[in-house]
Amino acid sequence: MRKASAAAVFSLLFGVLAGLPAYATDCSTGGFYSAGGYYWVDYSAENLTEQKSTWDCWSMFGLSATTLSAFSNLPGFEIRALSGNATRSFTVPTGEGGHYEIEMFTELYSPDVTWYDQINATVTLYHPATNTTTPYTLYYLNGGQGNDSGSVPYVDIYNVAAGDTITISIQGAWSFNSNAYARFSNVHIFHLLNF
Repeated sequence: MRKASAAAVFSLLFGVLAGLPAYATDCSTGGFYSAGGYYWVDYSAENLTEQKSTWDCWSMFGLSATTLSAFSNLPGFEIRALSGNATRSFTVPTGEGGHYEIEMFTELYSPDVTWYDQINATVTLYHPATNTTTPYTLYYLNGGQGNDSGSVPYVDIYNVAAGDTITISIQGAWSFNSNAYARFSNVHIFHLLNF
């Protein structure tokens, strides 16, 4: 009788724990940093340098886990479909308006020199107070324009107000040449405090 009771309790406990959601990432939390007299907050709880299948801050489609050779084999993602994307939206917290910078690591190789190998990364800033959207190009390259052996593109956004929404969209395509790749990683949302 005792073994049966213990097994029943264990089964019930396992069932309850299995029903609880896994630890969720707080996508609005930032970390404070300083160097050389400069100060910033990094709102990149998930910067795409992890190899995991479930994401709290990002929506992802048509991507495969990989490493970026130009950045010492840093974990990241590559587009492995005719169309792949990663998207994240971030609402600026109260008291955190000002100057923001969005950056990412990227590399692209197209041995066939084709438009089908490409990365198109954009950032949009939505101002709910005026119902306006401002678009920014973070990065664009296709294989017809050449290869990228590793770069760190960024875009500065000024006059960001609390309550504004910053949306990062990384889209791309793959030509299905097994040697071709369009890769990205280490995507950050920085709130620059004194520069």
